[in-house]
Amino acid sequence: MQHFPGNSLPLNIKLEEVQAMVEEELGEQAWKDAQIKSTKLELCPYYTFVFDTYSEEEESNTKIKNVAENVHGKSSLNAVKNELDEVIAEMVDPETIQAEFSVANTVTVEQKKPRFPAEDAKSVAQIKIAAQEHVPRANVHISGLQLVYVPFWVAKVELEEENEVKLRINGFTGEFENENPVEYRGKSPTELVGETLSDLRSPSNWVEYIISILKDIGDVILKPDAEHPNRRMVIFILIVIAIILLAIGFVKLPVPH
Repeated sequence: MQHFPGNSLPLNIKLEEVQAMVEEELGEQAWKDAQIKSTKLELCPYYTFVFDTYSEEEESNTKIKNVAENVHGKSSLNAVKNELDEVIAEMVDPETIQAEFSVANTVTVEQKKPRFPAEDAKSVAQIKIAAQEHVPRANVHISGLQLVYVPFWVAKVELEEENEVKLRINGFTGEFENENPVEYRGKSPTELVGETLSDLRSPSNWVEYIISILKDIGDVILKPDAEHPNRRMVIFILIVIAIILLAIGFVKLPVPH
């Protein structure tokens, strides 16, 4: 087993589960030929803390400032990216934190180092909370600051040649870090041509396509299909080709008896 010192959240998601999740996501987004090149575990440092802020209002007559609003909450500061993260803060409590992180030797692990010590983190958190709550920095109190490591699985995926992405999954919750980890691939022009040619084998489909194109010809250029942005243009081009073939007699429409 590998052992890493420092408070951390436990690893609840196994490597096999991560690979299955990534493959499922890739399949849903139509990346059928994508390949998982590598998977590693990152221990990311976060400073979690509690904050209290207050805003003031000045009386017009006496110029005396009174407390107008108090805000109490908790947040966390990503010690690598230097960004606030309320989601991580909600995961951390005394019952979930473990004093040491352990994982099998077969797993590749990278423990990230904080970019700044706790003393600086408190000042940074104070500034960022002040900006978030729209109050002066002096009106922000930070307490209970502690460093906690959060496990993230990082899968390097080759979607296609010279197109790689990294998918991050929280090892504690089993959720993708981003809501949309992979963009929908859609279909390539070649695939769309193949599908459309297959449809156009039936002359009756030509009429439907022509009517559809004529109804919203402007959309062909200005508003392509969100899922298949090339489809309408491909259909339009193939319709033109089909009409030409029909005109020169290469294709004949069925004659009713």
